[in-house]
Amino acid sequence: YQDERGNYVVQETIRLALSGGGYYDYLFTKQGETKAQEKRSFSVYYKPYGWVIGTGIYTSDVDKIIYDKQKSQSEEMKANFSENMSIILILFSGVIIFMFFMVNSITEPLKFTSHYASQIAEGDYLIEMPLSYLKRRDEVGVMSSALFQMKKAIASSIMEKELSNEQLLSEKEFLNTVLITIGDGIIVTDEEQKIQMVNMAAVQMIGIDDKQLIGTTGDQFVTFVDYKTQEKLKSLISLAIESKKIVERQESYMTIGARKMLVEDSASPILDRQKNLTGIVYVFRNITDSMKRKQEIEFLSYHDQLTGLFNRRYFEEISTA
Repeated sequence: YQDERGNYVVQETIRLALSGGGYYDYLFTKQGETKAQEKRSFSVYYKPYGWVIGTGIYTSDVDKIIYDKQKSQSEEMKANFSENMSIILILFSGVIIFMFFMVNSITEPLKFTSHYASQIAEGDYLIEMPLSYLKRRDEVGVMSSALFQMKKAIASSIMEKELSNEQLLSEKEFLNTVLITIGDGIIVTDEEQKIQMVNMAAVQMIGIDDKQLIGTTGDQFVTFVDYKTQEKLKSLISLAIESKKIVERQESYMTIGARKMLVEDSASPILDRQKNLTGIVYVFRNITDSMKRKQEIEFLSYHDQLTGLFNRRYFEEISTA
């Protein structure tokens, strides 16, 4: 199996295992989804049985666990914060009344700290605590420092959550860009062969807009013919649906109307956890030019360049055959 980056996954698994085990990254389509995602795996060689054992996990799953954990902690913190703030505000109101009668000189600092706490409760984390209040050694200074530290902790937690969300969005956009710009044509269908996604390379090679292709089986646009016999072939998508296995074809003609091109293609089934078929990933590559070059090289190897007649190599191979 070769991923979209050109990595040979099985070969790499065996190589790392035989060299003492190790981690490697590649792209693989998650069951139930259509786009290949980043996956990190580890393989090791079990010498008693000659086994190569590998395991892996999608990095998106790890990111989701971290995101869910951060979200849960954030929600719990907000709930505790609202409850604590209610208690603080009640206690604080009592302190204000007491201090108003006892020490009139601290009225203004208390008013500000009350306002400070209220602004935090409303989500304003940009409000600043005056440095003079933080330096005080009395009760006002203690309360000011406590509120200031509480605001810093909440603001830091929210910032970490926002950074995590931005990172997830960036990774998603990167994977979408990779899928769209990859050189091979990629078509994803559902279990009924109806096209769900077509990348840019497939649109350019087929020459039909993706809006026309999506929702159809593609049979009215594309047919396949055997490279040697010119007999009509069944599409690999149909074969993969029937067998629920990966099917490949080295050389066949893909015909689109009056136009045709020589392709190398494969179709891989998408199975859910219960092994039910949910779709097919069809990948194809235009090998028309490479086949033409190959034929030209073969011709030149058996023919004289000036006369075009069979050369000595041809007759030597005929005589030894």
